[in-house]
Amino acid sequence: MIHGFGGTPAELRGLGERLVQAGWHTRALLLPGFGPDIVNLDQRHPQEWYAAVQAEWQALQAQHNPCVLLGFSMGAAVALNLESLLKPSRLILAAPFWHIPAWIASFLPVMRWITPRVRPFRKANFADLRVRQFFEKLMPGIDLDDPAVQNYVRTELFIPLKLINEIARMGKNAYHHARSVNTPTLIIQGNQDNVVSPAATRRLAQRLPAPLTVYREIPGAHDFLPKSYGYPSDDFREHLNQVHLDPVTSAILDWLPPVHGDHLYPVPNTTLANVE
Repeated sequence: MIHGFGGTPAELRGLGERLVQAGWHTRALLLPGFGPDIVNLDQRHPQEWYAAVQAEWQALQAQHNPCVLLGFSMGAAVALNLESLLKPSRLILAAPFWHIPAWIASFLPVMRWITPRVRPFRKANFADLRVRQFFEKLMPGIDLDDPAVQNYVRTELFIPLKLINEIARMGKNAYHHARSVNTPTLIIQGNQDNVVSPAATRRLAQRLPAPLTVYREIPGAHDFLPKSYGYPSDDFREHLNQVHLDPVTSAILDWLPPVHGDHLYPVPNTTLANVE
């Protein structure tokens, strides 16, 4: 699975746990410039993400067949750009990013000359649980109670506008490539997503070859991926026993073909490649 911008494999852990429980082998990698490497984000480029995914994919294909490629948010744009090269058995695009809203994009060339760096955390509230959870996933072990760490996050962590331009270009390329995709594709979109809008995703879905594409719009916002319960802990097993699968996992398992006779879930010798 391929994680989104600012994310890490941690955001896909919950989905990976459920797919493992269903019998699939799952695998995720950390893209250069994220997680502990976020301090070097200004030196990273999409080409490095492509190279990292290709290397992981080759290692995966040496051990498993067939392989399914999954991308979340920005990771879906990475997956689409690599689809013709990697030739996955199936492709899953979750809340797929492919463009920056036009009103923002129109300001980027000007803003690059005015302020080449954006500091999104300069007013971060470290008492907010959501902020703390975000940074714990981004930089595991970070001490957000340390004033020096707080000052570093507020003043030193930034996003270069040059990279935002490159990501916008990557999304545009993904959109153009969509018309030539030759892989069975599942698109999953939250109907309340205000980061990647349902309208934008429907537009992308219309570019993909109709006979090969399935579009599923489900309840949820951009953070619709299932949370981790710490597979294979007792809490995780109890959770699966007590409730139905979440909409994202259900959509994926309903779409993937049966693998082993009449079994509800596929057997472990088949692979879901979660490349981030």
